[in-house]
Parts: sequence; C-alpha cells; structure tokens
Amino acid sequence: MKSLNLSLFLCLFFGAFMVMNQLHTCEGLIANDVRKCLTNSSVAVGVLGQVSLDVDLGGLSRIQLGVAADIAVNPVTGDLYIADSINNRILVYLSATVQVAVQLGITSFVNIPADFVLGQTDFTSNAPLLTAQGIINPVALHIDVNQNLWVVCKSANRVLKFNLLNLFVGLQVGVGILVDAQLVLGQNNFLNIGVAIDLGLGVCLNAPVDVFLDEADDRLWVVDQGNKRAVFWNTASGLTNGATISGFLGVNAYASANILGLISLNINLDARVFVMPTSIIVDALGNVYIADAVLNRVLRFNKAAYLEAAVNLDVNLLGLAQIDVCVVADLVIGQPNFGSSSGSPVTGSSLNQPMGLALIPGLLNTVGTLTAGVVQTVDGVVGTVLNDVILILDNLNHRLALLNLLPTVLPPGLLSQGPAQAILGQPSSTSSYPYGHSSGAVSPAGFGPNLNNALFAPFYNWLFVCTGARVLIFLCL
Repeated sequence: MKSLNLSLFLCLFFGAFMVMNQLHTCEGLIANDVRKCLTNSSVAVGVLGQVSLDVDLGGLSRIQLGVAADIAVNPVTGDLYIADSINNRILVYLSATVQVAVQLGITSFVNIPADFVLGQTDFTSNAPLLTAQGIINPVALHIDVNQNLWVVCKSANRVLKFNLLNLFVGLQVGVGILVDAQLVLGQNNFLNIGVAIDLGLGVCLNAPVDVFLDEADDRLWVVDQGNKRAVFWNTASGLTNGATISGFLGVNAYASANILGLISLNINLDARVFVMPTSIIVDALGNVYIADAVLNRVLRFNKAAYLEAAVNLDVNLLGLAQIDVCVVADLVIGQPNFGSSSGSPVTGSSLNQPMGLALIPGLLNTVGTLTAGVVQTVDGVVGTVLNDVILILDNLNHRLALLNLLPTVLPPGLLSQGPAQAILGQPSSTSSYPYGHSSGAVSPAGFGPNLNNALFAPFYNWLFVCTGARVLIFLCL
C-alpha cells in the first residue's frame, strides 16, 4: 500500500552507509536494478516486534507486537511507526534508536524495544479509546512530507490525522502518549463510530483498510472495504471533520453495500467490481492500483478516466442522493482477463488473496525523489517512463511478487500483466510454503499467515514487510 522500493543485500561496510540526520538512498537506483537484487534466496537481516528472527508470536510489551498491520517511516526524521492492530496502538522507534543499532551491527536488529506508544498510556494497555486520542484497531498508516500521520481505524470506521512535528521533544523514552487527532474522516466527530454503511451522504466509511496520500495532487485515497469501493478527497490539506468524499472507484457508488436488500447490484464480474478491496497505491502519473483479496487480482485505473468521468446525481430507493459512476479499469494483474478470479494454480502470474501493495519508484536520486519526465516507447506506443515497479503481497501464497509496471498507454489488445519478474519468500514461482520452506518453521526467509503490508523507506533504503506479529527488514545497498 504505499510508496516503496526494494531491498536486499548486506554490505560488509554497512556502518559507513548510515549518517545521522541525512536521507539515504542508492544513488541512481532504478527499479530494474532493484529487481536484480530480489531473489528467491533473499533473507531478512532484522526484525521488529519479536526477540529473534525465528519467532512469530503475538504479545503486548515494548518489544512484542500483537499483529503487525502496517509500518510507516517519517520521511523527515526517519522515525518508524508500526500499527499494532489487535492492541489498539502504534509503536514508535526513533531514528536515533535504529541508527545506534545499525552502528552496533546487524545482529542488533532483534529484541529492540519501542521508544514510545501512541494511543495508550503505557506499553501493557490495549483498551480501545473512543476519543480524539484513541487509536482503535489501526490497520494502515501513511506519513506525508508535512509529518502528518494518517491512521486507518478499521473497526471504528474512521481515518484520523495526527501531526508529528516536535511530538517527542523533551519526552523520556518508554512512555505512552495520548495526543489529539487534528482530523477525522468517515465520521462527523471523534465520539462516533457511527453508521458504517454510507446511505448516499458521502461521509461514512465501512471497515476502511488502507490509506494513500497522492501528494502531487493533494488527493487522499481510502479503501472502504465494507462498501466495496475506494474513495478519495480532493484538496486533502484543507479537509474538515466528516468531509464529503470527492469521488470513488467501484460499483453502485455510495449504496454499494446493498442496504436492506433494496438496492440490487446484479453486476457481473468485470473491470469495475470490487468484492474485498484490501490495498491501494498511486504511481507517479496518478494511476491507481487496487488489490482485491476475493477476486485474486489487482486493478489499475487511469487517472484521466477517474477524474474526467461524468458525475451524475441520482436518487436511490431510500430517497438519498448518490453518485452513480463506475470507472472501468484498464489493466488487471493476477488474472488473464477481467472475467476470471481463480487463485490457483500457483504460477508466476497468479495471485491468491493479495493483501498489500507497494510501489517502487523507477528512479531515485540522492534524496529519494522521483525523476520524472522521461518518455520511452513500448511496442511502438509512447508510454510511461519511470520503470516503476509494483510489489504485491500475495498472502495465501506466502510471497511477495515484483512486477515492472506497464505504460499508461497500453499496446493494442493488452489488458493483463504478468508474470512477476521476481519472487521473495519462496524457492520458486510455483511454491507456496508457509515461511518459505516445506517444514513450515518460522524463519527469516519467508512469510507466515497474515502477510499484511510492506514499505520501502528511502530514508534507510530498507524494505519492511509486516507479516504476522513481526516486521521483517531487508536491505538494499
């Protein structure tokens, strides 16, 4: 779900790589070069949330996580934030803590205590708090360049925004922090978990599961899983509590939950439909990618299509206004066409319950930003340019699949993409062993149940993978 890049080799002189208070990336790193680093035999070199790399047990402490739902890195400070969904909290690891561990050696990337906890008063509490300070069932995180932390609270049917600027100044590590959120979306105020099914008002969320801020266009996206859609707000920096959505992707608009059986969907599997959307990313050109765990696929929506689609106000059977626009995807990943949804057999092109998405920018300069504006030709068609790569967390196959993205302008007749250029977590493109091998024992080479999210952090040039009750760390040097 996020802006990322990929990893994976140890450097004998790793200590020289880290310099405090400076962004770190591989100069001139292109996504294709990252793909060459990613191999079936790659293993994690560190773990957060567990005492060692061969343990995956849930807990409640400064060291242990209940469920590692997502991770975000402050792009300015390098601080790490991990959503511990079952414990209703976010663990915080300061950049200084991480970099000290680096200087001590790779073996220090285990058994690391968090510095702070957000949403609870201490590290052994996990009660849900229905207030502006409460972080209830956090399942997705995103931190923007202004140091705003966006938190998706699934069971509270809301998204919160916190400002992190100077939040930890003067505080002693090892304490809990309760801080008021500045904004709530999906509810009208901080005291409601509200009517989760949106009856045409364009305000409510139903079990949201992911968030992505397209900073280039100041557009905030949220996967509204219970309403089988992805929604967006324009001018995200100026939103107020309970703001009405600006648009959406999915079928039958706000009424997609088929309330009381009055609204009939009756729409066949096609390029507009979500059954269980799980994750969202936006590439450098504004194209949107959304994973569906039931239909075993990822759909791509062209930016021009979702912005230029006519918005027709209609009235549903409940007499409430609704938008009735269904934007059609232009590309499918994981299936041979828009009409299929099989999760088997296991191949380099198939997906089985994709849960998370990560974007690896095509070209990074020394401060980790995209180099845009280069145009290339694919099969005689002028298309994109950045050689972006998408990372798909293929949950039931216990693997991460890496694909070079196709251009926005597709060659005639091409609607499906595959196979993956590389696989992480399995010995081959046709295996699906838990933890990466036939024994099923916990290891740093593979992923167990609940392969939730991943993030590439240019600050460190690391790939973080949230799986089970741990966050695995892979290096890219």
